[in-house]
Amino acid sequence: MTWKTSQEFVATQRELINLEQEAESIQTQELYQGQSARSLESQGICVTKLYPASLATGLFGRSVIVFSRSDMPSHSFSSGDIVGVTHKDLTPIAEGVISRVNKEGIAVAFECEVNDIISLNKVNIVKLTNNITYDRYYT
Repeated sequence: MTWKTSQEFVATQRELINLEQEAESIQTQELYQGQSARSLESQGICVTKLYPASLATGLFGRSVIVFSRSDMPSHSFSSGDIVGVTHKDLTPIAEGVISRVNKEGIAVAFECEVNDIISLNKVNIVKLTNNITYDRYYT
């Protein structure tokens, strides 16, 4: 494929990036649709029955909550992953970024108010589509 101008090239690349982002979002929605949290946990993209173990203030005033449980299952979470905190269903009540992962727990940084999350006894953490890369591309 040849382009006559650099503007045509950029326009084509933007269109392809938008298509990729849409496909990734649809793929994630299809993966979560109709599956239980337990099923997603066995795939390593969800951790269930976590409780908020501690709350601290992180960089830039973000609230960092460490979620823990006594028998932490194997998972694929790592620092920088975008996650959703869910309660009973898989609909996120808050989104955050994982700041630290160790055998004791998963630390998630939030930019939103976290009082509702702290008050819950048990929550799930689900890996979400990373839209940050796409958002940064257009700013």
